[in-house]
Amino acid sequence: MATTVGQARITDSGAKASLKQSTTKLGKIRWTHELGPGGSGAGVLTTDSGVTFTGDAHGNILALDTSDGKTLWHVGSGAAMQSSPTTYELDGRQYLLTGSGGVLFAWALPKMLAENERQTMSTKVIQNEGNGETA
Repeated sequence: MATTVGQARITDSGAKASLKQSTTKLGKIRWTHELGPGGSGAGVLTTDSGVTFTGDAHGNILALDTSDGKTLWHVGSGAAMQSSPTTYELDGRQYLLTGSGGVLFAWALPKMLAENERQTMSTKVIQNEGNGETA
């Protein structure tokens, strides 16, 4: 069984599940990150700043480097994550929300990450405005 989320692909071979990131043009797998036995019900969120958020089968909430799939940060939530992570920005600070075991968790992300996100979005808007498009 496989589920495609944007450019990320979650596969479950029965024994282990993994998150795979592939190129859009050729479909070549760039990296794989094991999620553990039995799979994970967690959604996947990839930000413009190069961080992918998801959960694994062990109840960990993960922040992965989108370029290579390496773990940047993780925390045990006490239960499997069965929802999709989301981010929002408030007063110039970016936050991550995840749900696990009936609990909603919120983390303030490093200020540098939120600033990189804004710069990336500003660059896209400027590039798109030159083409007569909006982001």
